[in-house]
Amino acid sequence: MKTPPPGDTDKGNEETPDPPPAAPTGLAADATSTSCTLAWDTAEDADEYAVMQDDELVNQGPDNGYTAEGLEPETTYTFSVTALNSDGESDPATVECTTAPVDVITDPPTTDAPLG
Repeated sequence: MKTPPPGDTDKGNEETPDPPPAAPTGLAADATSTSCTLAWDTAEDADEYAVMQDDELVNQGPDNGYTAEGLEPETTYTFSVTALNSDGESDPATVECTTAPVDVITDPPTTDAPLG
């Protein structure tokens, strides 16, 4: 049986991997009748962010904001954001966003007076 060289043992020679980035903080949502705009604070050591809408990946990139468009009015959506880097993915930050009712536009008032 060969004896390993000094310092070359099974324990203690592996580098401890760096932890993944911290979860984004300050996640907030602002809604219109057809969109939700998300914003969050930059997470330390994050290279990019993944945005999930109702468990489906809808965006991934370096920006710390995202707008989901084409949504249904008066509907609640759940968004989760994780921070990513080469060491892994953070825990998610989650927010619910409820779209507003559709604005009712009425016809402008009319007058019988001639223009001009």
